[in-house]
Amino acid sequence: MKKALMIAACAVLMTGVAANAASLTMEIRGDASTTEGAMYEFEIVAMLGAGSDGLALIGVDLEASAGVTLSPLAAGASMSSFVKVEGLTNPDGYGGTDVDGKLLQIGGGQNTIGYSTSDPAYPNPDYPVGDVVLGIGDEVEVVIATGTVTAPDADFSLTISGAFANTIDEGQTEAPYAVSAVDEPVIYVDGGVLNVAVGGGVTLTAAASVGEHAGFGDVSLAIGADGLNEPRDQGASGDLYLVMEFDGDVDAMGLAVAFDPALSVGASVSAGAAANMAEIHFDGAVNTGRYTVTVSGDAAGEFDICYVKGDSNCSGDATGLDLAVIQSPTNWNTALADGASARADINRDGQATGLDLAAVQSPTAWNQPVPALTCTCP
Repeated sequence: MKKALMIAACAVLMTGVAANAASLTMEIRGDASTTEGAMYEFEIVAMLGAGSDGLALIGVDLEASAGVTLSPLAAGASMSSFVKVEGLTNPDGYGGTDVDGKLLQIGGGQNTIGYSTSDPAYPNPDYPVGDVVLGIGDEVEVVIATGTVTAPDADFSLTISGAFANTIDEGQTEAPYAVSAVDEPVIYVDGGVLNVAVGGGVTLTAAASVGEHAGFGDVSLAIGADGLNEPRDQGASGDLYLVMEFDGDVDAMGLAVAFDPALSVGASVSAGAAANMAEIHFDGAVNTGRYTVTVSGDAAGEFDICYVKGDSNCSGDATGLDLAVIQSPTNWNTALADGASARADINRDGQATGLDLAAVQSPTAWNQPVPALTCTCP
């Protein structure tokens, strides 16, 4: 019965049917990993295709895998006009109706009929009374709802399904608004599933890309919250490697790492220089691109790295600006031991010379990639 209530509300709020309905794309998002017992945060996002003036009403169901308890979700920051009393929801509220541990019909509807408690034509009830906000989700992502769950002791998943929505027909300026149901089927990113890896309480705290420079030794480039643009030549054997540091001791054999997108070369995890460290080594050179590295198993965490050969100035591509960095007074014909930047020593021979200019201008690097990658340089 509860499930039918908001569907009935849809009928009340729908005052017309348009010929050009918009598509609806739904996604559930969150970090790819967490730790046991942590409060894990996630969000449900929607976006309409062309052909409307935004959402009039939206609802979606949420289900969790075994061992995870769901609580009612909070409305996204842009969705206040969908929440009772401004808008209309199920009796249990915008956050969803709990049926056997599953949250049904998270969401609500705007006051598209222009209902007012002072209008004698509408003697009951005392909602919805809000003004309609146009353009919500119209060809732009909008956070429908946010939530948290307590991470169990094993990997888990969150799945959205059963989404429905009405959209406001284009060109209207006042209530009552004609609305239309979205095109079927609803599009679910990744099938509407968010898979989360759970570590054993040990968390990744730092990461770096490390490479040996001749005559100088290993140089570590830190990976920050927005990743790292790694400009150095990896060599045919892929001898740049990644170092990970954790807030507790780890056994490399108990760690798993996944790269998104998948690598075209092999990668292996080995013990690091200290008990709380581990390393990732490659069988060959990693293709140019941005990669998200997710750690699971005995520890959890993730970081981004962008491999973009020749990017001395950290712009995300190799251009004439990188030549200028190499030829700057602090780097040109200067060894790393004398103060040259490791980012200027593209070929890792221990100094910034014409050989590094040639590396930037090589066919595999020059004016690539397009578009530029989006990591940063801590």
